[in-house]
Amino acid sequence: MCAVALCCATGCDGEAVDDGAETSAEGGETGDIERQTWEVDGSLAVCRGEGAWLCQRVRSVDGGLFSALPCPIDGFEFVWGERAEVVVEPVDFHDPAVDGCGTEYALVEERERWPVGADASFTLRLKLPRDVTEGYFVLAEAGHATFMGVEMVCTTDSACEALPRVIDGNAPEIDLSLRHPDSSGEPFRLYAVCEAGCEAG
Repeated sequence: MCAVALCCATGCDGEAVDDGAETSAEGGETGDIERQTWEVDGSLAVCRGEGAWLCQRVRSVDGGLFSALPCPIDGFEFVWGERAEVVVEPVDFHDPAVDGCGTEYALVEERERWPVGADASFTLRLKLPRDVTEGYFVLAEAGHATFMGVEMVCTTDSACEALPRVIDGNAPEIDLSLRHPDSSGEPFRLYAVCEAGCEAG
């Protein structure tokens, strides 16, 4: 399974993880219909094709880094903050150049669910100025922002100060480092903002 590490985010277990902007977890030949067992993360990534959308992050149950899965898993119900072990099989194949989605998968079995750790974190990557001009990212007042429906509030002075500055700057890509909220329904906690490839503080 493909996984590309980025140096700007740490995952739930302290691993470097991919933000999912351009990668796929599919792997293998498109004609391979072998069932696979994955761990589905409790956070989403950004997938991109002609547009942009939030997509699931998966990895092998043997471990490794999470990678973005451009196509949804048919029959699987994603819940923020919950990881799951699932068995899937490919059911349809596409030209990924058309819609960003190469292989569709269907859920065969959901084996287990469990909550992410208290300090679980993930990264969403902005592409500028596209994500602002197309309305994917909206910066509100008092440190609040929304990216593709994900509400966030900065929880550190450095993040609050950096957010408007980098949005108005010249960096083509910005990483937003987030932690899950303490309670369901609350905004995600934005603790670091930096240019893609930097070390989040």
